[in-house]
Amino acid sequence: MTTQTYKNINPVYANTNKQHLPEHLFAVGYLASQIISLSIPDDKKLQESTFISGGVHDIGKIEPVYSKWVKGNLSAIFSEIPEDGEHIDKSSLFEKHPRHNEISYLLFTLQAESDRLNSENITRIKHTIFWHHAKPMRKNDYHDAATIYSMLSKNIGEKTINSLLTLASEIINSVNSISKKYECPYELPSFSIKQSEEIFNLLDGVKLPEYKQYNERSSFADYKRTILKNAKNDLMRAAVISADRIVSALKSDELSHFINNKSLNTLIENIHDNKTYLRKHIEKCIIDFDKKYPNSNRNIQQSEAAKKLSLAVNISVLSGPAGCGKTKIALEWAKLSGANRIIWVCPRVHICMGLLNDLTSKEYLPETVIEINTGEFKHLVKNGKKELLDDSNQFSGDIVITTIDQIINTITTHKRITALNQFMNSHVVFDEFHELINLPGFNLLFMELIECKKLKGKNANTLLISATPHLLFIKDILGIDNEDVIGIESFNVNPYSIKVVEYEEEKIDDSNPFYLKQSKNTFVISNTATTAQISFLVNQKNEKSLLLHSKFTKNDKDKLFDNAYRSFRLGGTNEYDVLRSGPIVQASLNITCSSMISEFTTAENFLQRLGRLDRFAESHAENSYVYAIPANIIKGKAKSKCGRFLSSQNCYHSSIKWYQFIKDKIKSKSVTIKELYSIYNDFYADKSSAETVKEDLLKSFKTGVELINTKILDPVSFPYVKKSEIKIKKNSLRGENRFVQMAICSVSSSLDIKFENLYTADEKDSDNFLTAPLYEICGNGNSRNNLLSFMAKKHHNIKQVKKAFNDNILLNNARKQISPIYLSYTPEDLDKVDAHPHPNAIYYVLSEKQPVGCLDISKLNFKGE
Repeated sequence: MTTQTYKNINPVYANTNKQHLPEHLFAVGYLASQIISLSIPDDKKLQESTFISGGVHDIGKIEPVYSKWVKGNLSAIFSEIPEDGEHIDKSSLFEKHPRHNEISYLLFTLQAESDRLNSENITRIKHTIFWHHAKPMRKNDYHDAATIYSMLSKNIGEKTINSLLTLASEIINSVNSISKKYECPYELPSFSIKQSEEIFNLLDGVKLPEYKQYNERSSFADYKRTILKNAKNDLMRAAVISADRIVSALKSDELSHFINNKSLNTLIENIHDNKTYLRKHIEKCIIDFDKKYPNSNRNIQQSEAAKKLSLAVNISVLSGPAGCGKTKIALEWAKLSGANRIIWVCPRVHICMGLLNDLTSKEYLPETVIEINTGEFKHLVKNGKKELLDDSNQFSGDIVITTIDQIINTITTHKRITALNQFMNSHVVFDEFHELINLPGFNLLFMELIECKKLKGKNANTLLISATPHLLFIKDILGIDNEDVIGIESFNVNPYSIKVVEYEEEKIDDSNPFYLKQSKNTFVISNTATTAQISFLVNQKNEKSLLLHSKFTKNDKDKLFDNAYRSFRLGGTNEYDVLRSGPIVQASLNITCSSMISEFTTAENFLQRLGRLDRFAESHAENSYVYAIPANIIKGKAKSKCGRFLSSQNCYHSSIKWYQFIKDKIKSKSVTIKELYSIYNDFYADKSSAETVKEDLLKSFKTGVELINTKILDPVSFPYVKKSEIKIKKNSLRGENRFVQMAICSVSSSLDIKFENLYTADEKDSDNFLTAPLYEICGNGNSRNNLLSFMAKKHHNIKQVKKAFNDNILLNNARKQISPIYLSYTPEDLDKVDAHPHPNAIYYVLSEKQPVGCLDISKLNFKGE
């Protein structure tokens, strides 16, 4: 069949834009292969596999049910093709009838024959065809290819299926005819005609492709192979979906025009970075630094490091201690390597905010269009002015500051998948990447993203930044050569006194360093917010201190971060003497102190926290760093809050090993930053230490596999609902959270407690809300502490609402801000039902000086455990 006759004999349409199916299939296949070639020009097999995936992705639209629907809607007016493609708009139909992508997968599985492709590429093509659309929500999901065939044959009959097999072969021949005329180097594999009796044998035991293919492994090498497989699936799927959306938006005559004129490539010109003034702005920034600090050894060393990074064979790593100017080095690296856009990825929102504050300052890039794109903040900043982002202009800034969560969405969801192309063709900086290494689920998906970039070879244009780069992970997991790890030494030569102290965790008195009154300009950093909160309350009368952690309302958190930065930054106001904090301040917050107390932790956290101590090398005296370790851990006893916390983070044994490694090296002498980082490098060079770290890392990977397989759901197609309220995702690698409400409790400077008749958040205020993890709501595994059960028994009577049928209804409703879980009630509300507060009720605590945040009232007895 020629390229002309398929239009004249009962044409098959791809969509309501009247695109003829062979033209649509060819255009998608061709554009998808071009998108892949822009990112990975040297992998011809991957490009060919992508062409085949795109060329067959919609072959299932030849089936009569879809064909009848699309022809019946040719006169319909659609403003645009939906993001998840056009499907029959009777959602109930798909309970018993396959979607066209499922039928496309079936036809390819049954008929495709090729001696050009190995089994790995065939498997990848099947994955892309099946997953180029999200799954429909079904009561009874399909799990194997035989089910698709059975449902299809039941609805249209085996004779019709036989005719479909013939028609599919003709459509493929038509696509190849167009490809030949277009002078495309690729063609689709031939489709052979199978008889009905052969089909069940071919489909027997054939499982449908898993979206993410992760299983527990016993070695790093096995994980690396799995990660590479998933990375290539990501790239092919992103290319086909992107091409499909571009092509589907055209009218039929427009598509024919692009094909006849061999100009399809013009449709993807904007996938490469558009030219910007970014490099000029960076150059001006660097010149201004040189003018401000002429002949500065610091500037010279920073420029040398940037040049070495720009010459890296593949992924490059900047390893430099706190205060060495890593942000400036990264910008100069981007300029030298030809960046038009930088996607700057951070592990947490507050790191994004700190970076935004730095980059928009007069010292850096005030004229550059800088975008912040997180779950909470979405806006552009230029010349100090903000512009809100909507879905249409996200990832449009010259520099896009975002979280790892947003980037991971490009490989775990259907909605954000096309942004993976922008990620691939932009310069990418992973800042403070060490925080991802022990974060289950995130570590594996981070490695998947890195593997995508590594496939670009010398054009990877990717920089990893950390003062503590976890050398085992860099070498043995990411496979980055030592010569691509560029270090820069600290410019701080001041002495540090490192003192290891033991303490009894249960004591809340002066024998415990976390509750001891502190001198001026001291940071006290604990592993949990609770320790910081209680220590703040105990000392609020005697200290001019600031409390900082993550368990505040958004408005309070923003204000407190601003206070911390204003007081403790270089040339700060010194409004506060002491900062008491959870681990939230340990990375990328540009603040400083002259003495520090840190709780027992990993090597990375040990040095990251120390990076806030005399950060700007201004001290004229020896800097004091107290490393506090629970006595039970020293004695090898299992009962330790700190130990349980570190075990939950899969880093307990690594932390023990670090303590054992450094305790004699820092005993009774002052050390410099340079000497401490030398000890850090020696730690990873030590075989025994490296083996312990490896074991903890494998535990983290195992936990990550479990999370990915339970929390990363297959992309699912939901019925369209206009969003009028904030709603929490059902599943997240960060853990299951729900919106919560809580009463307010005040604690005076004399530690008197008063329960107020006020609640914390306005449930209609979309900008100021609270969430809590499910395990905390449900009592951390202890039924006596279950606050959900307390609410289920009391809430309907307190608030005069309909009683929930079961706890799951309350939890599901609490994904919406307007129906939170109540973790505590006001005295007035409790009086309505003649009840006392739950003994572990969580209140939003206020002090006379500042908010203290969410806290279990059992912790307010100040007597310890």
